[in-house]
Formats: sequence, C-alpha cells, structure tokens
Amino acid sequence: MVQSTTTSAPSTTPPAGSLLLVDERVRVLTAAVRDEFRTDRLIPPREAKVFHQGRCTVPACRQVTWQRPGLCTFHAGRWFHARHAGLSREQWLTEVPATPMPNRCTVSGCNFGRKSQGLCDRHSFRYLSQEFRPPIGLWTAAAQTLPLKRPPLVCRQRYCDLWRHGNKDYCLSHQSRWVAYTRQLTESTEASLDGFETFLELSSRPRLDLDGLPPLVVLETQYIFQTWLEHGEKRASIYGWSAALKKVRAAGVGSLLDRSATDWIGDLPSLKGQWSFTGAFFRIGCAWLDVLHQGSGWERQYPLDRWQLSQIGFPQHPKRVLDFSGLQPPWLTELAKRWLRHRIARGMSVATVTLDLAALQSMARTLSRPAPLDGDASDHAATPSGLPSPASFTRQHLERWLAEQVTRFPNARTRISHINSVRIFLRDVHLHEWATDLPASTMLHRDDTPRHTSSMPSRWIDEYVMTQIEDPVNLAKMRNPAYRLVIELMIRCGLRGGDALSLGIDALLRDHDGHPYLRYLNHKMAREAYVPVDDALADRLQEQRRQVLQDFPGTATKMFPGRTGNLLGTHPLTFGGFKHAFEDWLRAVALHDQHGDPVHVTPHQFRHTFGTRLINADVPQHIVQQLLDHVSPQMTNHYARLHDKTLREAWAKARKINAQGHTVELADDHPLAQAQWTRAGLSRAKQTLPNGYCSMPLQSDCEHANPCLTCPLFITTPAFLPQHEEQLRITLELIDVSQKAGHARIVEKNQQIVGNLTKIIDTCRGCSDGQVVVGGTRTPPADTRDSCDETAATTSRTSGDRHAS
Repeated sequence: MVQSTTTSAPSTTPPAGSLLLVDERVRVLTAAVRDEFRTDRLIPPREAKVFHQGRCTVPACRQVTWQRPGLCTFHAGRWFHARHAGLSREQWLTEVPATPMPNRCTVSGCNFGRKSQGLCDRHSFRYLSQEFRPPIGLWTAAAQTLPLKRPPLVCRQRYCDLWRHGNKDYCLSHQSRWVAYTRQLTESTEASLDGFETFLELSSRPRLDLDGLPPLVVLETQYIFQTWLEHGEKRASIYGWSAALKKVRAAGVGSLLDRSATDWIGDLPSLKGQWSFTGAFFRIGCAWLDVLHQGSGWERQYPLDRWQLSQIGFPQHPKRVLDFSGLQPPWLTELAKRWLRHRIARGMSVATVTLDLAALQSMARTLSRPAPLDGDASDHAATPSGLPSPASFTRQHLERWLAEQVTRFPNARTRISHINSVRIFLRDVHLHEWATDLPASTMLHRDDTPRHTSSMPSRWIDEYVMTQIEDPVNLAKMRNPAYRLVIELMIRCGLRGGDALSLGIDALLRDHDGHPYLRYLNHKMAREAYVPVDDALADRLQEQRRQVLQDFPGTATKMFPGRTGNLLGTHPLTFGGFKHAFEDWLRAVALHDQHGDPVHVTPHQFRHTFGTRLINADVPQHIVQQLLDHVSPQMTNHYARLHDKTLREAWAKARKINAQGHTVELADDHPLAQAQWTRAGLSRAKQTLPNGYCSMPLQSDCEHANPCLTCPLFITTPAFLPQHEEQLRITLELIDVSQKAGHARIVEKNQQIVGNLTKIIDTCRGCSDGQVVVGGTRTPPADTRDSCDETAATTSRTSGDRHAS
C-alpha cells in the first residue's frame, strides 16, 4: 500500500517545512489538472465507460445508467416509488415511459404537472384549503378538472406534453429548471433552447460536489477524476466517490495523503456495493497522487518496506505487494530487497518471488528468537538484537532453521520450496559479493534438501467420472459460457488452467493445409507452445473471439477477458474466479464413482487425464511430450506408467495358455506376480507373436522352431483360434509339397508342428472362463488354487532353468 508522506493528522500550526511541502504539492497539481476539470462540479461525460454501467434497461430509453440497478437517473427515481407502491419490475417496465417526462396531476383529465401530494398547483391549493380533508386518494378520485379561461398550451420542451404553467413557456417542472438554468448563466452568456437542453441533460447525471473541501483536496480530487477518465480501467461510481469525500470532510484533513490509503479504507463500514467504489477511490487515487509527487518505478519503490508490484513491472497485479516490514535484522532486509529485485529483473514470476520472500521471512523468524547453539554462535543468538551483522550469521543458524522446518511444515514439498529459495539466496549473496563478511560456510547444499519420492501420484480422472463431466447436459450447468469453454480446452488440449485463461485474442491459428492449432504461452516454462485442436473446438473459439471483439471493439487482447476492472479487455479472467465457479459447478453436477460415492476433482487433473488418454491410445511418448510441452521425457513417462497399470489389469483378467497346458496365473500377492507381468509386458512390446505371446526373458536365445509352438514358454489364448487354424492349413499343404519333393526332414519338423497345433486348437475350443492353454493343455479353473500354484512354480522353474542355460 502507499505510505503516508506526512503526519497522520494536520496540526493547528504546521511547521514551515510542512507549508513548503503543501505549496509544492499545489504547484504540481495546478500544472497537472487541465482547465476543463478546474470546477467545483465534476460531471462525468456520457461516453466515459469508467463511470456509467451501460444502457438503461427500460425499452427505448437512450440514457445510460450510473449505478448498479441498471436504470438511468430518471427511471431509477421512478422505480424507487413504484417498488414501494408494490409494483413488480416486469409490470413497471411495461408502463413506465421511455423518455424522462415529468409526472402529471393524478386528477382524471388534468394535464398540469404535479406540485405536491400528486396534485398540480391548482388542485393542491383546493385540497389544502379544506377545513376537513378526506384521504388524498378518495379526494383525488372524486375531484374534477377545473375550468380554464383559455385553451391550454403544451410545454415548449420537445418531449413534454404537459400543459404550460400559468403564462410561462414551460410546464411546472421544466419552468423551475429553466429558472435554475438562467441563474447559472454568466453576464456574457445568453439563454437559449440549445443551452437549456444541455443543462437538462447534465442535470440528470450524478455530479461530484467539491464545495467545502480544502483547496489541496479539491485539486487532488480533480486530478484523480481527470486521470480516471484518461487511464482508468476499473469502473467508478460518483455515488461512491461522494461517500469518500464525505469521509474526507469528516476527517478534517488538508490533503488525501495526510493518511494512508489503508487508514482511509479501514474507516469504511464495508467494501461491498457502493462502498467498494469508495475504497477504490482511496486505494487507486492515493497511489496516483503518490506517483505524481514522488515518481514511480524502482527509485520510488525500493526504499519502501512495501513494494507495489504494479509499479515495478507487474501492472496486472494492482493490489499485490511485497511486504518487507516484518523482516529483521535490517541487514537481512537490505539483502532480501537486493536479491528480489535481481530475481524480478531476471523475469521471475510474482508467485516465485512471493514464495522467495515467504522463505526468507520464515528464516528471519528463527534467527530473531534467542536459542542456545553449539560453539561461538550461542553468544550471537542470545543477544537482544539478534544477529548484528552478516558475519554473525553461521551455518549453525541454518541448521536450527532446517530442524524447525520439519515440525512447522510436515509436507516435504513445502520444505523443499523454502529450502531451495534460501539456498539460492545465499548462493547469490556469495556469488555477487553483496555481503563480503558473510562466512563462506553459511550456505545450504543440495544434500540439505529433504528426500522425497520422485513418482507422481495417479491424478488422472477415471473414465466413469469423465463421462459425467463431458456430458453436454452437465457442461451446460456451467452458467458462464467462457468458463465452460475453458473447461473443454483443458480436457481436450491438456492446457493448465492459467494458460487457458490467458489465451490471446489471436490464439487460434491454421497451417497451410487449413488445420487449426492453438497457440498459448506455457507460463511454467516461459515459452510459446502449440497444440492441435479439432474443427468443432476451433469453431467455438472463433465464436468466442467474435463475441469478445464485439464487447471490446478495437482494444481486446485476451480470448477470455475479465468481467470487472477490465474496460478495455486487456486483462484475462482470474484463476481464482474460475476456481470458485468450478467448485459451484461441481456441486451442481454431483460427480460420483461406480459405487455411488461422491467424487471431487480439480481442474489440473484434466491435464493428467489428457496425457493418460494419449498414452492409452498408443500415441508415441515423444509426441505426448510435445503435446503437453514437457521439458523432459521423465514427466511424460508418468503417463506411460499409468498406461502400464491399465495393461496390467487387462492382463490379469485375460485367459493365458502355454504349450504344455499348465496355468501361468499367479495370485496377486505371489512374489513372482509382478515379475511375470514385467516379462509379459516387455514381450508384448518387443516379442509379440502373430498367435500369442512369448514369456521367455529377452536376454535368452530361442532354439524352438516355427513360431514357438514347440516352446514350453509359449502362451496363447482362444482369441488366436483363426490364426492357429490358418497356420494348420498352410502347414498341411507344406507337408504335401515336401513329401512329393522327398524332403523328409521338413516333413518331420512340420508334422510335429501339426500335432502341437491340433492339440492347441482342440484345447482352445473347449476352454472355459478362468482357463488358459499352455502347450496344448487346458489349465484347471482359476479357483483351483493348488493346481495353479503348482503349475506356476513348474513354469517358473522351467523359465529359470532355460534362462540359466
């Protein structure tokens, strides 16, 4: 937040230096505020989007609305009375006139304008002159139109059809406004109908009244108003600003900067409704004034204890600050500022530097607490002022901090983040010689980082749940169409949530063949990436682009622009807003698993599901790596492991057969079960056979003839019956040809194959669920545990002997 540049409250007799400071501010503001804003009545122009909320919702009304109900000033007043009279908004909208015309007298047939109690001047006088007055409603219903001396004339105002008031040119309402118009004219200006029309239009707009404010506050308010019209991207409300000036009058200050924006906002009863605009006036307005007087950038922010990120290269974060106020001792604060400025200059993200500062604050809290340490460092730790200089900061202090991290952050990932930040901080301090007296041993090494598993948990979403998510009926429950499209992008393109929300307005591209691609910025890797999209999704993106360009003509830069504080369409939807809407959508969809139990998912799981689906669809791993824009194949390999798990489950349910008819199924808790799957998995990848699978280790040479039919490690299933029957037919034809040619050895070898094939075919035809064929012998049912174990042990021994040979 902006720091106070003067005392918290003005004194009765300010010192001479303070008077000079005020005079300097007046001089700077006088030069900055243009002549058209040097007035005590600040009226926002109709074309200023920052001040109006759009068109009035009354049909055919051409006015704009200046506050939240969606009505212009004229219709807002009419709706206030109609609502208290019990009318519904729908009924009122069909009855209310579109043009701002004064109300007529409630007496039937009387077309004079109202004066009081719903009556014109003449009828009001008649009613009030009675000694005993009946209820106004009964009197009005019985009253009659009073006779006129001459035919009435209509008001000169172009859209008003009321009768003129007396011998005037206008009706009662417009006559009083004509008087007000002529009173504000100067001697050199003459009254005119055009001038009166302009006066009426301006009188229907809200205005900021600066009467009674100190001269410096008047100039400051004029400057804020001028700057907001020129550069403001957040909506403002004159009603909220009027409440702010009311607070300023009550405080009795001579300048808005006499108090910090935090103090001003702290006095507000709420930050909702119109009070949110009041808070924005203080927060943004005081920041602009501070920049005007003190400058911006690093020259202004670096000496402060609270850095405004919007002024040091992050305009997209107008509220974010880096707070060094709690960082002690002072030399550590200075080193932290220098290091974080260096990090920001290198292009580190806001999230990264925020975590870096949190890690330094965690270490500073440990250093500030006296505690006995080993050796000479105990004296330094016990001093009331903590560590007086970098020279007193030793490795032993770091070890104490590392030990405290274990109890404070049980999650190893959090500790690793803090330790890495401090390690890089100390490395840079030594490297750039920012503190030459810091001991060389005061460092953290990679061995100080906690050990943690490198495997990624299974965060993909089960297809049963994904079917519910991708159901068009469920997707339609996301009320915001932009959020709905973001969800589809994350599901079908694997984008991270932040990357999808930050897409540029021209993110959709096409190659020379017309195929659509999505261009996005991979914020994690800080590089541009591309991913193919289908035509249906490309059409949706194209429609979204057309809608955005219609809402923000000529200024939009984001595919999904934010809804608040974003009048130009240059800021994207925030991830916080998307996540909040996503949680509401999950509650509306009520996801559940196969057992009917509720399921909760996170947006980032769509990315894991996208990668897993690609691997399951046999997309090469290097292609998956490119589609997900992973920096290394190790990350993509996680999805391959998930695919391996799905194959393992499918293999466990299959019926497997070997050449001897022995079962090879092992219990899930058998020590060889995983080893068996590993061999089978490798074999499928590199030794797939046309009629089964080879379970022999890859390192062994095969001496068995003609696709493994004589091999004891050959396993087949009834699914390969067509291949076996075709091979039997070809083998019999080969035997006939060989017999005629006199090739006895070939005949003998193939007769052995015919025997094996016949045995395998007959056994496969009679195979039931839970059985497999190994070597032409049907295995026992799967629940015959003893036989399975015995056969498995035999197969395992045979494999081991064969491998040893």
